[in-house]
Amino acid sequence: MRGCLMVDWPVFVLTLQGDDARRAPLMAQLDASGVRAQLIFGVDGRRGLPASCEVEIDRDAARIHMGRDMTDGEFACALSHRAIYRRVLDEGLPGAIILEDDAILQHGFDA
Repeated sequence: MRGCLMVDWPVFVLTLQGDDARRAPLMAQLDASGVRAQLIFGVDGRRGLPASCEVEIDRDAARIHMGRDMTDGEFACALSHRAIYRRVLDEGLPGAIILEDDAILQHGFDA
């Protein structure tokens, strides 16, 4: 990332396996800007939350906090972001830029 104070920050794109077409416009924008990004494949909750994830969430507490039930997709998204945050901490990274795979970059993002 040219001219950026966060030059050592990696750019992570959170996506799901098989969502190539969904992330293609963002990846093209990043490539055109000279920004290298790493794909991070998140938890897929579109067909229900994987059983292994149930121990990491508290549906009752979420219902109280949100005032409604959270969907499996919302839990999957939160778990996916948390995994990236954990990686930043575990690897001692100075920070990271985390983009959803459908993000649209504004002009000057690379600066």
